[in-house]
Amino acid sequence: MIDGIAVSCSKSIETCQSDWVELQSNALGTYYQTFAWCQAWQKKIGVLSNIQPVIIIGKSNEGKALFLLPLQIRRRFGFSVLEWLTQPETNYGQGLFSYSTDVTEWQIWFNKNMTAVLARVPSYDLATLINMPDQVLGRVNPLSTLNTFVSADQSFLTRLQTNFEKLQEAKRTSRSISKIRRRDERLAELGNLEVQISTRGQIALTSLREALQHKEFQLAELGVHQFATHDLNVFFGELVEKADEPNAALHIFRLQQSGKTISALVGASYADTFWLMILSMSRDGPLQFSPGDYILRRSMAWACENNLQYYDFGMGQSQYKEIWADEEIQLYNYFAAKTLKGLPLAALFMFYNLAKRSIKNTPALKSFFFQLRKWLRGKKAV
Repeated sequence: MIDGIAVSCSKSIETCQSDWVELQSNALGTYYQTFAWCQAWQKKIGVLSNIQPVIIIGKSNEGKALFLLPLQIRRRFGFSVLEWLTQPETNYGQGLFSYSTDVTEWQIWFNKNMTAVLARVPSYDLATLINMPDQVLGRVNPLSTLNTFVSADQSFLTRLQTNFEKLQEAKRTSRSISKIRRRDERLAELGNLEVQISTRGQIALTSLREALQHKEFQLAELGVHQFATHDLNVFFGELVEKADEPNAALHIFRLQQSGKTISALVGASYADTFWLMILSMSRDGPLQFSPGDYILRRSMAWACENNLQYYDFGMGQSQYKEIWADEEIQLYNYFAAKTLKGLPLAALFMFYNLAKRSIKNTPALKSFFFQLRKWLRGKKAV
């Protein structure tokens, strides 16, 4: 018992399923903390990477789950590191927190007891809980009062309307909208356009594979070669197979022109929110007519039609996110060594975070390193 809450730690995702699924139906959190997402990742990626899940659950005296922290232990540089489960594939480091407790009460409780909570986890050197948002869907993050460091990254969110056309009018100028319509018309002149939306079956799997392949190609041209297309295809494919389970289904959009996929988008819906994960375009498609923007707008229209309240664009700065977003969400990192061995690694992570943030916040340095990486490592994906 820690300050009135019974806190337990489990190394099995499956044994926590009942509490997990019940809690996520009425808790503050993101899609990346749902049982389906975490279980599919551990099954298809975590096991092969020797990841040890660590699930911390806090319960009331009546045995009702009040919070859940999905964590993992991974070996890095010879150290045992405690991280958010599904790292690095997750956009947000976050727990699930029951709405039955006020956010302010959670902040006070975790600020006082976080060290004791993590002490329940055996045998790790350092905790690196990164990419924690300062707010979640308009609510303050219960972990926001921890002793954290500002991350180099931000994420972006917009509030939806029931009518996409009204949303677009609120976000874009009339001149910009007219330009978009002319561009769409010119794109349509090149061949028949068809938008397919799928959650299950062969179309979903094929669309998923194309989306990931296109993304790999785009990132490789920029010098980024850590995009694990095969692993993600297997992982996301598992979610396609679990589409009928609670909060599991992916929504996969693809834009085809004369039978050829020219752009694709992968996301999910949870907590009245669409969570964007992958947006990609075929590099040999008609890029001058922005097929990526076309499929993005179609996904936003779909979210409006399905009465979702938010559209989360995820981490990373892009012009399209800044155009559409209502909110820029600051992310925070928590570093805490548990052993003397973990102290130098904690210092290294802090220094890296500071250096990365300094570069990203200095336009000249950011541009220099971006162009340098592209020049040194940019090439077409194999």
